[in-house]
Amino acid sequence: MKKYRINIMLKDGVRDNQGNAVQHILLSGHFGFEKVQNVRVGRIIEVEVEDEVDSDQLKDIALSVTNTIIEKYTIEEVNG
Repeated sequence: MKKYRINIMLKDGVRDNQGNAVQHILLSGHFGFEKVQNVRVGRIIEVEVEDEVDSDQLKDIALSVTNTIIEKYTIEEVNG
């Protein structure tokens, strides 16, 4: 078995309301992280697959959980 991580983020230029809310909280007086410039929020999906799954099949898995109109994804193998 192999494990892969699919990282899904909003494409550049797509407004990230969740990221803006997190940034606002971080910049607030309570936390005071004044140096935070930008926050983007995404999703991580980990899948375990049989060893013989190829890169095209992994891409199909990623595409099935990604809204490609507004999101982009990367796939990385997770060791251990």
